[in-house]
Amino acid sequence: HCSKFADLIINNSLQTPQETLQKILNFLCLNIRRATIDDAYDIKKIHIETYQKSYRRYLPDKYLDNMPLNNEIIECTKKYLQETECWLATHEDESVAFAYVTYPANSVFEINALYVHPQDQKCGVGSLLVNYLCKSKKAQGFSKCIVWTMKFGPSLSFYEKLNFKKTKDKKLWKFDIPIIKLER
Repeated sequence: HCSKFADLIINNSLQTPQETLQKILNFLCLNIRRATIDDAYDIKKIHIETYQKSYRRYLPDKYLDNMPLNNEIIECTKKYLQETECWLATHEDESVAFAYVTYPANSVFEINALYVHPQDQKCGVGSLLVNYLCKSKKAQGFSKCIVWTMKFGPSLSFYEKLNFKKTKDKKLWKFDIPIIKLER
């Protein structure tokens, strides 16, 4: 379970051995690649469905229930993909997670969006994607990865398990929700 030796960390305390085996097998079949504009629909679908599940207690229901997935949104996502680096995790050619990466300072990269489809959460996909990005960016000469997450939200413990440390930096996000910066 130590990320020094593996990219997969599974809490199997509530799983049968068969369920744990299935998660390991799924992990071995994951592929990570640069996203293209052809992935825009899948990326936006994962984004919306993850928001609707993961942020249900944090953002207004009216906002979450009215997130459109239409041609205009897909075209905006295509444009964004042409301007921003995005990494996509796929399993058997199905998109399951993505991460947008930006570069706010010399030798620093930021994962400024990481979303795992709700049916694939808690299976190691997010951990794999983050560890992949950190390892590959380190090999490219980047010394630090930063992320911003809700101070009291569902992702904080996820990042802490991946050895991200809280900083004193904070700001307000949508609907005046406090977010904090973590780094690794």
